[in-house]
Amino acid sequence: MTAELWIGPAASGKTTACIRLVREVKAQDPLAPVTMLLPDRRQAASFRRRLAFDGGTIHAEVGTFGDLYREVLLLSGQHVMLASDPVILRILRTCIDQALQSGRLVYFAPIAHRPGFLKMLHDRFGELQRADLVPDPFRQTAAGRGPALEEMAELYTLYQQTMRDLGWDDLYSMNQRALQVLRSTPGVIQHLKAVVVDGFESFNPAQVEALALAANQVRQLVVTLPGQVDWQRVVFYRFEKAASLLQERIPDLQIHSPRQETYLTGPLKAIERDLFESVIEPFSGKADVRMLEARSPVEEARQALRWVKARKIRNDVRLFDCAILVPEIERYRPLLVEAAAEFHVPIRFTQGSVLLSSPPIAALMDFLHLPVFNWPRQLVLDSLHSPYLDFPAAGTIDRITDRLEEVSMFGQVVEGLSQWEETLQRLAAADPDKVQPDRLSLQDLPSGEDAKELWAYLEQLASFLHPPETGTTTAWVTWLEDLLEQVSFFKNCESSLDQAAALELREVLRSLVLAEHVAGDQTESYADFLQELEAVLETTSFQEKVDWKQPAVQVLTLLEARGMRYKAVAVLGLAEGIFPGIEREDPFLDETIRRDLGLEPRIERSQEGLFYLALTRSDRFLLLTRPTLAEDGETWEPSAYWQMVSQILLEKPIEFPSGAPEQLEFAASEQEFLFRLVQNGGIPGDFFGGLESRWEQLQFTSSILQERLARIPAGLHEGDLTEAAPMLTERFGPSHVWSASRVEQYAQCPFEFFAGSILGLEAQEPPVPGMDAAQLGSLLHAVLEETYKLAEDPSDPGSVLQALEKISAESFEAAPLTYGFRPTAYWELEKSEFKAILENVIRVLGERQRSSGWVPRVYEAFFGMRGAPPLQVKDQDDIFLFRGLIDRVDVSTEGELCIIDYKTGSSHLSKRDLVESRRLQLPLYAMAASDCLKLGQTTEGLYWALRRNEAGSLLLSSFRAELDGKEYSGIQGALQLAREHAGRHIRSIRAGKFHPQPPSDGCPSYCPAAAWCWRFNPGRWK
Repeated sequence: MTAELWIGPAASGKTTACIRLVREVKAQDPLAPVTMLLPDRRQAASFRRRLAFDGGTIHAEVGTFGDLYREVLLLSGQHVMLASDPVILRILRTCIDQALQSGRLVYFAPIAHRPGFLKMLHDRFGELQRADLVPDPFRQTAAGRGPALEEMAELYTLYQQTMRDLGWDDLYSMNQRALQVLRSTPGVIQHLKAVVVDGFESFNPAQVEALALAANQVRQLVVTLPGQVDWQRVVFYRFEKAASLLQERIPDLQIHSPRQETYLTGPLKAIERDLFESVIEPFSGKADVRMLEARSPVEEARQALRWVKARKIRNDVRLFDCAILVPEIERYRPLLVEAAAEFHVPIRFTQGSVLLSSPPIAALMDFLHLPVFNWPRQLVLDSLHSPYLDFPAAGTIDRITDRLEEVSMFGQVVEGLSQWEETLQRLAAADPDKVQPDRLSLQDLPSGEDAKELWAYLEQLASFLHPPETGTTTAWVTWLEDLLEQVSFFKNCESSLDQAAALELREVLRSLVLAEHVAGDQTESYADFLQELEAVLETTSFQEKVDWKQPAVQVLTLLEARGMRYKAVAVLGLAEGIFPGIEREDPFLDETIRRDLGLEPRIERSQEGLFYLALTRSDRFLLLTRPTLAEDGETWEPSAYWQMVSQILLEKPIEFPSGAPEQLEFAASEQEFLFRLVQNGGIPGDFFGGLESRWEQLQFTSSILQERLARIPAGLHEGDLTEAAPMLTERFGPSHVWSASRVEQYAQCPFEFFAGSILGLEAQEPPVPGMDAAQLGSLLHAVLEETYKLAEDPSDPGSVLQALEKISAESFEAAPLTYGFRPTAYWELEKSEFKAILENVIRVLGERQRSSGWVPRVYEAFFGMRGAPPLQVKDQDDIFLFRGLIDRVDVSTEGELCIIDYKTGSSHLSKRDLVESRRLQLPLYAMAASDCLKLGQTTEGLYWALRRNEAGSLLLSSFRAELDGKEYSGIQGALQLAREHAGRHIRSIRAGKFHPQPPSDGCPSYCPAAAWCWRFNPGRWK
C-alpha cells in the first residue's frame, strides 16, 4: 500500500498525470476498480470527459467524497436515508422547540424561530460535521464560554441525537457515519486498486481523516495539490496547509513533484511565475492578456462579455472554452444576464438563484403575508396588480386595482380591512357633487353601488385568503396548494425561468410534507407556517432548465474554477472590498473557538492562493477587470492583486471609457453600434444594414439629450413653449384670476408651475399615519380663525383662550375626517401639543396688541372668491386679477391696517424672499385689504410662524431693497416690487417660458416633476 502526494504548479499537468496513472493501472488489470475524487459534480464531469476522450476505462468511478461515503455505507450494509433541506429545517425547529420548552434555550429565545437563525444553525452545524466533530467535544469546548456558545452546543447535541433516533442523515452526518465505518471495518474498501484525488486546493478535517483511513486500505492513494515542494511562495501558503494536514495524518505519505514547469506560455507563464514575488521580470501581455478599468460593475460585465464575444468571432474560441470568474455571484448575476441578452451571448451559471428572490415566489409570499401584516395598503395593491395571481372580477367595476388605489388616497388607507371598509362605506353614502377638502372630488371616485361592489370584492378576497387558525404542516400545504390552483399561480408562470421556480416550489411543498412525516405532526399557526416556508425558500436554489449540449459561457465563482481549464478566462471585481473580500470574524464562532474546534478560519484565509488558481485557468486569453467608481461616486481603489499583475505586464491597464470615440468594429450589439455612430458623428448610409430608422430616432434623441445636458436650460425639451404662446395667452388672459401661491410657484421654478398648473399633475405620496404639513397648517389656521370669531372680546387674550377650549376640542375631534388623515397612536398627545402651540400664539399676539395698539378686526377675509371682487394689480399696461384669503387683519387706533398671514413653517419669511419673488403673498394681501376689500389703509404686514410663535423677519413697513439699480422703500416699495414681480412672471407664463430653475436650497420633494425632471435637485425643505 502506497500513499503519494503529487505537488506541482498550476497547469503543470497534474490532472493529465492522474489520467495516465488510471490508464496504467487499467493496462495491468482492466477490471481493477479505481476511484477518482473531485471537489464537485462539475469538475467530476470534466474529468470524466477527459478520461473518455483518452480512450475510456471500465470500472473507473469518477465522483466526489460524498459518493465515496455512500459507497462505504452501502458496502457495510447500511442504508442511506439522506434528508433534504426542508426535512433538516423541520428537525432543527423541533430541537429548538424542545430546548425552549425545557428551559435550555434562553439567550437565543427571542430569535429562535426566525428564518435567519435556522439558516445560521444549518450552516454552522454543517461546519462542525465537516470537521468530524461529535457533540461531546463541542460541549466541552463551549463550557464556560458564554450562553451563546453553550446553547449552540446544546442544540447541536439535540440535533445529532434526533437525526440518529429518526434514522436520517444529512450530507455531513453521512460523512461522519462513513468515517466510523472506515475506522471500525478496515477492509471495507480494500478492493480498490487505486484512489486518485485531484483538483483540490484544501481539505476539511473529515476529508483528511477519510484519506488517512483509505491510505491504510487501498493499494494506491494519489493526491494532487498545486504548489512547490519548498512552499516558498506566498501563493502556495493555502496549499501548504492542506499538505501539512495530510502529512500529519499519513506519516508514510510520499511527496513527489513530477513536473516543476507549467505548460503555460508567454504572458500567462510570466504571471504564474512572478505573481506576488519580490523580484519580477515585466512581460508584454500583447493581445492575449488585458487589464481593463471600467466605471462600475455594470460596465465590467459588459466589457467581459464583449471580450468573450470577440474571442469567439476573432479567434474562433468555442463558448464551451470560455469562462467568467466572479468573486460575488449575486453582485454580478443580473448585470451579466442583462448584457448577455443584449449581446446575444448565451451564459450559464453554475450556481442557482435563491428561490425566495424569484419574482413569482416573492409575489406569492407577499400575497400570503397580507393577513399576517394586517392588509397593508401597498401590499394589497401589489398583490392585485401581480401578473402571477388571478382574482375573480368585482361585478361591473372596471379598473378594479386603479379604483382601489384612488380610494386609498382619498381615505388615507394605511392598513387593515376596517380602513378600506370605512372609506368605501363613506363613499357609498356620499354626495357625488360635494368636493372634499383634500383635493380629490367625489366625482372622480367610485360612489353608491360601485363603492359597495368594491367593498364586496375586498371582502371576497379576504375570505379567499382566510386561513384556519392552526393546522399541521400537511394541512397547511394542502390549503396552500388549493389556493395556488384557485389563483392560477402555476398557469401564470409562463417564462422558462418562472416555470423553473414554480417547479422548485412544488418540490419544496412536497419536502415540507415529508419533513412532517419524519419529525412527527406538529400543530402550528399560519404565521409559523409562513416562517417555516420562508426559511426553506431562503435556503433553496433553482436554475432555469437548460440544454447542456448547447454552447454557453460558464460563469463561476473563483473557488469553483479550481481544476478547470479554458482557452479564455475573464476575472471580474479586482477592487478593494470585492476581491480579496473583506474578512470578518464569525459572530457565533469566533477565531479562538474555530482554532480550538479545528474549523476553517474566517480571517487570514490566504486568498492569494485562490487568485493564483483563477489566473492560471486559461490556456491562452486572460482578461482582468475592476470597477473604478463606487455607487456614491467616490473612487474605488484597486485591490493589491490588481496592482501586482499590473507590475508584471508592460502594458498599462485600459481605461473604459477612454474618452475617445470607440471603434465601430468593437460594438457587440446593434444598440452599441448605433451609440458609437452617434459618438463618431455617423458613417456612410450604405453601412447601416437596415438600421436607418433607428439611426434617425437616435439623432433626434441625441438632440434632446444635448439640450438637457446644457448648463443653461434652453430649447423645446427644456421648457421653451414659445410656440404655444397664443394658446397660453388665451388661457391666462385678462379674465384669469390668479392666486399668489401659483405665481410664487412659477417664481420658485417655472417648470414646476408648468407640470402642476398647466399639465395638472400632482405628486402623490402613499398614505401614512398622521397629518402632513399641509393638513396641519390648514387645521391650525382654521382653529385660530374660528377661535377669534367666537371670542366675546378678540382683543382680550383671556377671552380668546376661553373660546379656544371649545373650538379646539370640536375641531380636533373632527379633524381626521375633515382633513382626511389617519390618526397615529400619539394623536391624543399631538392634540395637546397643537393646543399648547395655539395658546402660546394667542398670548404672544395678545402681548403684541397691548404694546403696539393693534386690535384684531377681520378673520378669513376673502377676495376674488365667494362673491367678493378680485384684486386688480396693474403693472405696465397690464392688469392682473388675484384671489385669496387673508388670515387676519388688525387695526390700530388710527384706523390703519396690519395684515397677518399665519405660516406653519418658518422658512422663506424674510425680506430676501420678497426680493427674489419667492414670497408675494403678503404685499398682495396688503393691496387687497385696502384696494379691493376697502378695509382701510394698510401700513403694516407680517408673516407669523405658528410653531416658532414669532414674526418673520419681513415687515412691510420697514422694507428696504435695491434691485437692478432701483430702490424700494417702505410698504409702498414692497407693494411696487410685488406688482413688478407678478407682472413679469405672468407675462413669462403667457409667453411660454418654463425653463427648469431649481431653487438655491434644493427642489421640494412634492414637486410634480420630481420623478422625471433632469434638473431636479433634492434639498431640505420646510
